Amino acid sequence: AIGQTIFNLTNWWKALQKERMEGDGVVKDTATVGKNQPVSVSEIYNSIQEVISQLQQQISKFDRGNGLEIKTFALTEFIEDYIARKKSPLFEFIYDSKPHHADELRDYDIDVKTGKVIGGDRVILEAGMPIEYVDFAPDALTIILDNIVSNACSHGFEGRDDATNIIKIDLSTQGDDCIVSVSNNGEPLNDQISVKDVFTYSRTSKNGKGHFGIGGYEVRKLMREFGGDAEFVSDPDSEYPVTYKLIFHNTNIKSLEL
Repeated sequence: AIGQTIFNLTNWWKALQKERMEGDGVVKDTATVGKNQPVSVSEIYNSIQEVISQLQQQISKFDRGNGLEIKTFALTEFIEDYIARKKSPLFEFIYDSKPHHADELRDYDIDVKTGKVIGGDRVILEAGMPIEYVDFAPDALTIILDNIVSNACSHGFEGRDDATNIIKIDLSTQGDDCIVSVSNNGEPLNDQISVKDVFTYSRTSKNGKGHFGIGGYEVRKLMREFGGDAEFVSDPDSEYPVTYKLIFHNTNIKSLEL
């Protein structure tokens, strides 16, 4: 993909050089290049700037999961911390953490600090401690959530500065999996984009202006890279028409069944 972007940049640059040679070193913004599909020099400048922006984004996001450390952490604490750090004037977060804390003293065969199953004597999970622990790279999860929030702001909340924009986060379990669902009440998925396209590299309903279809691709890529997966749900008639489901397979749910 980076090579293709460089190829596009080279083509635009060659067109600009050709106009410079034909103009004896003078390049006028109003001049046009090409016979079959004439393009003005000013449009070429804009295209070069756009391709450079795309290249910068591709390089900055290239293999961002490399070297990130997998840790055992509580999803509820992570989500609460993320919300506290990512407050925005454009939207508000909704997340109910109460169901995901122990409501009383209970004994479990786990290490309450790591969430790992242990042998020997039972340990006590104190009231108020988080329940769902996962093995994942927390820095990768931050990148994933940043991409989801960015997509909500760029697509779902565009032109809705005066609306009550909400990003709702739900934590649930299914079998041995933990699932973090991130929904927003913005605009539904664009008709030009399918559910499959959301996670496809370079597929976006807004080509250019900083939108290159990399964020959605990176969400699934990083989830799978660290042992999880991602799904996208489009429900245009619901209050929250767009939902990303982050599925964590490496969990401690078996040891925490109430």
